[in-house]
Amino acid sequence: MSFEPGQILQAYESEEKLEKEEKNFKKHREYLKNRGVTILFNVDARKIHEHKDLKDKKFERIHFNFPH
Repeated sequence: MSFEPGQILQAYESEEKLEKEEKNFKKHREYLKNRGVTILFNVDARKIHEHKDLKDKKFERIHFNFPH
């Protein structure tokens, strides 16, 4: 997947939890931010329509990554 400015990525987990549990988190976060990608944390994908930063957005595509 390529990452471009304007893309929005969301995570169900908090930023703090990911920093503690994922060893490459900081490197990946910086990679994405340097490419203009917005990262949102604590987002429940089932409630995107209620999220303050997402509820008024229109999307061309939504990709869901399901946990294993």
